[in-house]
Amino acid sequence: WVLYMPPRHGVFLLGWILPLLVVAAGGWVTYRWLRARAGTRPQEPAGPQPGPGEEPPDSAGQGVDWQRELQRWM
Repeated sequence: WVLYMPPRHGVFLLGWILPLLVVAAGGWVTYRWLRARAGTRPQEPAGPQPGPGEEPPDSAGQGVDWQRELQRWM
């Protein structure tokens, strides 16, 4: 038979403490994993930068090397 409210002493104390420890450990592992992932992301270049005397490419895609972009995404 299962008790809904086990006593809070002796070996039954594990039934009260263990779930809290498991949740805390899972949160800690998730935190560490997310921090490790955030530090290993490769930095993507901002795109082609105009040289001195050049105008920046407009939003229509002029100045974009589409072959390089497609290869990067494949």
